[in-house]
Amino acid sequence: MNREVKICFAYKTTQTEELQKCREIFSDIFVSLIEQGKSEHKKEFSKLSDKICNADDIFTADFIAGDPSHGDFQVQANRKNEFPSRPVPAFIILTNDDWGEDVNSVLRNPVYDVHGIFRLSKLAGVNRDPEDFGNFTASVKNLLRRVLRSSGLHEEDFVKPINWKVKIKSDYAAEFMSLFSTPSMQKMARKYKDALLDLNDETLRALRCFRAEDTLPRRCNAIRNFFAKRKIFTNTYRVPSLLILGETGCGKSLLASSAASFLMGEIPLTKINISSYNPEAIDTLLFGAEKGSYTDSDRDRLGLFIGHCGEAVFLDEIGDMDLESQTRLLTYMDNGQVLPRGMTEAICAPCILIAATNKDVKDDKTFRQDILNRFEHVIEIPALRERKQDLRLLISMTLQNEKVNPGRVKTISLDAINYLEDQKFHGNFRELRFILTQAVNNAFSEGSECLCLRHLI
Repeated sequence: MNREVKICFAYKTTQTEELQKCREIFSDIFVSLIEQGKSEHKKEFSKLSDKICNADDIFTADFIAGDPSHGDFQVQANRKNEFPSRPVPAFIILTNDDWGEDVNSVLRNPVYDVHGIFRLSKLAGVNRDPEDFGNFTASVKNLLRRVLRSSGLHEEDFVKPINWKVKIKSDYAAEFMSLFSTPSMQKMARKYKDALLDLNDETLRALRCFRAEDTLPRRCNAIRNFFAKRKIFTNTYRVPSLLILGETGCGKSLLASSAASFLMGEIPLTKINISSYNPEAIDTLLFGAEKGSYTDSDRDRLGLFIGHCGEAVFLDEIGDMDLESQTRLLTYMDNGQVLPRGMTEAICAPCILIAATNKDVKDDKTFRQDILNRFEHVIEIPALRERKQDLRLLISMTLQNEKVNPGRVKTISLDAINYLEDQKFHGNFRELRFILTQAVNNAFSEGSECLCLRHLI
């Protein structure tokens, strides 16, 4: 089915030049969309005819475009005692760039559903403005979809392939998290990269000497043997540190892993989740303990910082750390020294400290503000609802994840995409992934290769 679109151009006959420019603009848009309709990305536009039909009457046109001061825009709504059954879609295109009462009269008129006000000088000729023209094209495209939908097409006719935004290489094992690709993330990305560059070569070289095999017996659990091998255990060394803030599911762990990979190369990032342990266990886990220093202490425990000194360690959910452990961590961040339980002399064992929390630690009275101030760099990842420009890319990437969609759906409808764009996603990317996984399963159980709105709600 080819659908001819009827447009009423509202211009005086004396405005031949402006009318011709307007026709050419619409013609360019139509030709481009029809060409795009040959691909899988915008198949709905394959239903358009390459012929634009002029309508003599605005009430029989699919939409009206032109200058509000002339032509059919000023026709009375009760002409021939007729009213349209619904407002007529309209584009106001100003030929002289002036906004006057004629514009307001069209905006107030219930006959017209105005989809945008544009200046002809910004849409045509050598002075065409890319931003204005892009907004105009998007408005026309969205209106044409409405026109096509009203002509009898269904949701499954308005779809995109799951890789419409980006095609993931089959051998690329990614977490499908776009951290830096959109304007909404660029401010965060700059701060993050500045933080990494601040850890200069001199800092990393100093840490390497703490990481050397002859000073760190990895398989030795005896703290005193470790002590004996350390020639500089009385030194002090300020701990390089990075704190990552953000709501649950927004990619804090991924950013921490990215930072560690840049700084440490192939040395794996050591991670613990503070909220998974009680305060007594946290103290031993981080700072170590000598055999016999507490009940059931049957062996020496190096602790995270001594056992991985010179490396990067990640303390997830640091906002859940108890006050006593916070005090010990504060001292460690100042001088890089660890005092294991049962010991009387501190050991210098600095690491690159990366921490993260989903709590608002800036206003949390249970979190010491001086610890927050000790972090050399603080990075905050925006919530997914603040990254609307990123959402379609994330949807496309996630639907190519075999764990989410093992080849069950091939396309996703525009209705489904629009529904997802309206969600708040308090669980951020983790919630998006869960919703898409369930929707894919719903589509599969129905025998549909298209993920539609009904599979989401």
